[in-house]
Order: sequence, then structure tokens, then C-alpha cells
Amino acid sequence: MLKSSLSSCLAICAGLIAATAAHADSTYQQALSAGSVRVAVYNQAPWGLKDANGEFNGFSVDVLRTALSRMGVKKFEAVSTEFGALIPALQAHRVDVVTAGLFITPERCRLVAFGDPDIKMADALLVKAGNPKNLHSYEDVAKNPGATIGTARGFTTAADALAAGVPSDRQILFPDNQAAISALVAGRVDAVSATAASIAALYNDIKDKGVERATPFTGKRDAAGNPRFNYAAVAFRQEDADFRNAYDEQLKSMRTDGTLLKILVKYGFSEAEMPDATYSAVCAR
Repeated sequence: MLKSSLSSCLAICAGLIAATAAHADSTYQQALSAGSVRVAVYNQAPWGLKDANGEFNGFSVDVLRTALSRMGVKKFEAVSTEFGALIPALQAHRVDVVTAGLFITPERCRLVAFGDPDIKMADALLVKAGNPKNLHSYEDVAKNPGATIGTARGFTTAADALAAGVPSDRQILFPDNQAAISALVAGRVDAVSATAASIAALYNDIKDKGVERATPFTGKRDAAGNPRFNYAAVAFRQEDADFRNAYDEQLKSMRTDGTLLKILVKYGFSEAEMPDATYSAVCAR
């Protein structure tokens, strides 16, 4: 009887140890084992866009898909996610990675583990045709008390404009770029801010609707008054640093062998948008 009880106890303990070990597998280990990963994608050109076959493509998607494939994770399960829900979805374990042209900011660095940047990007502005309020910088918007600016909720451009003196009560936040542009066309705002990449992609679709790019445009500046770039990167959960580190190794390889530049060029970018900073440097700004 004692021997039987001891055997049963040992079997139960062994099962608990095995279950604990399985539970302890990191997201990265699970992705390698399954060969797949769930990825939150913001359905917005040029970062990620669903085609007629229901497949996602785009700059951010291509970068991550290429890196994952090199890591041995061949299946890319994309989940279309609103921009403001990207980080909450990651934290809630509904997805394992975020790829969406998500800018690295100190605030976001406290919430997620960013990979190294895959692109550097300036802000840009859309205005009514003829630029009637002569807006060529955030400061131009700030000094004109009658000027309002719209941007998508969660975008860093709102903080950039605020830092340049545009008060929050003259900034209108919208669910996405399309809603902001509809407001611009309807005259409810005087300008729409977004990344230069997003503005370029959007402008091709709406240039016949009485809007134009504000050129030249000076966005965020540093203390010396020089243009200050934003850096976008893939985001992981903070406890998944091993996943992030493995990704960064592949991203570095893609930079070295020219793959990253080829993806940049494919989506209308150039060597000027090649990132020149690490996630740790940008998080510390």
C-alpha cells in the first residue's frame, strides 16, 4: 500500500513538473515550437494592408515576416487591430507581437519591449488646397488661434504638435486617418498630421478632393531647432526580451545584407529612411 501510494505521488509530482516546465516556455520558444505567431497589424498603408485575398502586406509586415522566417517561424497569423488597441492587445496576450509602424516613445517603452528601429520618419501635414492658412510647421499652427489640426488617436503627432505649442483644445483626435481626412475635406479641421509615409500614401488616394501636402513642412525639432526624427519598431511584451533579442539579430542581418533597404525601396522609401539608432537610445530620449 505504501509503495503504491509512493508511486502515485511520484507520478503526480512528475506531471506537475512537466506541466510547470511547459507553462514556463517563453513566447519565443512556443513560436519556434509551433512555427507560428499571432501578430497585431494596423490596417493602414504603407505599414500593413490586407489585399483582395485577405493576406496582409506592407512595410512593417514585410520586415517582421522576413525576420520571423529567418528565425524559423514560417506562419504569420495577422490580426487587424485599431491603432489605439495595439498595445492593449499585446498586454492582454491576444497577440504575441505588434507590427504597425509603431513609434518608439519613452512612455511606450514602459509598456512594451521594442525591437530596434526598422525605419526613421518625419511628420507631415495635409491642408486644404492652396494652404489658405499658410501652415508649414507646428509652430505656424500654434501662432494662428483660428487654426485647428486633426490626427488619429494614439499617434505621436499629437504630442509633437503639443510640444510645439499647439494647445490640446485645437487638436481634434479621430479614430483613424480616414476620419481625420474626411474632417479636413469637410472643413472641420484646417490640417491633418501623420507620418510622412502615411501622408504620402493617403495623398495618392485623395489628391482630387481639394487637399494638398504642406510643403515644405517642419515637424518635431530638437533643442537646437533641427528636425528630430521618429523611429518605428516591432513591439513585444516586456517579459519576452528573448524574442525581441532574437528578432534584433535578424534585423541586424537584414540591414547588413541589404534586405531591409530593399523592403524600404519597395514601399517608396529610400536610404534616407534607414534607421540610425537603437531602441535603447530612443527610449532614453
